[in-house]
Amino acid sequence: MKMEEEHFKEVIGVSLDTFGMFVEKYKSFLNTRLLLHHFSPTDEMIIGFLHLWHYPTDALIAAIFNVDKKSIWRIRNRIIDFLFQYLHNQISLENFPTRSLCCWPIFNSLITLAIDGSEQPVVTSTNKLLDAEYYSSKKHQHSINKLVLTRLDGKIMWMSNSFSGSNDDVSIARATRCSWYDFLTPTEYIIGDSGFDPLSSDGWRILTPGSNTEFNRLLSSHRIIIEDIFAKMKSWDICSKCIRMPLLKHEEDVLDYHDKVWRIVAVLVNNFC
Repeated sequence: MKMEEEHFKEVIGVSLDTFGMFVEKYKSFLNTRLLLHHFSPTDEMIIGFLHLWHYPTDALIAAIFNVDKKSIWRIRNRIIDFLFQYLHNQISLENFPTRSLCCWPIFNSLITLAIDGSEQPVVTSTNKLLDAEYYSSKKHQHSINKLVLTRLDGKIMWMSNSFSGSNDDVSIARATRCSWYDFLTPTEYIIGDSGFDPLSSDGWRILTPGSNTEFNRLLSSHRIIIEDIFAKMKSWDICSKCIRMPLLKHEEDVLDYHDKVWRIVAVLVNNFC
């Protein structure tokens, strides 16, 4: 039975027990809606997790389940809406005592969080304005960008909305300041890479690498935590493969979709993986 559970996690992304918990929650969710279903809640949840874990095309899943692509599209969107509604509130800055559960004392202050940004490729657009808006000069690709804060034990505490690729980490930080930075206490500091130097220069409490070799070594040993978290998130193909939705027809939908799946995966990584 143990091997069966291990195989299940390899295929679906979560343990059999965790998957069963989501199925039961989904059944309650469906009971409040008058919908016609061709699949059981378990089958629909399998389709949803296959989409998140492997990001296959709808055509492939449709062939496996012997249905049309439109049905798979509706099911996976329903599962993503359910998971987002159920999970997204679990990503929170919470309060100072919670943020300081794992911290790095420095002088008379505490480093409680690490910050970094991540990019996910997206298909190019035939619209020149959109093409320029989503082009990332940092990665030399068309992408969607997101800023993430983790506690120093690796727990994801906050993430920004999804932004087009022309927005770098600093511009996203400035645009979202009121939803995270302004909530921190005056004694809290954040660690980041050298890309955040402009914010440090402007007086933000973000520590970046400097000329002190020993300090840089310590900084790097803590920053690797957020890099490990990104690696765990991107083991879910939905967060790493190129998003296939065309920007020209669905720009707002693409950003909304990206935001939902990243928040879902963040909670899964925090609590179930």
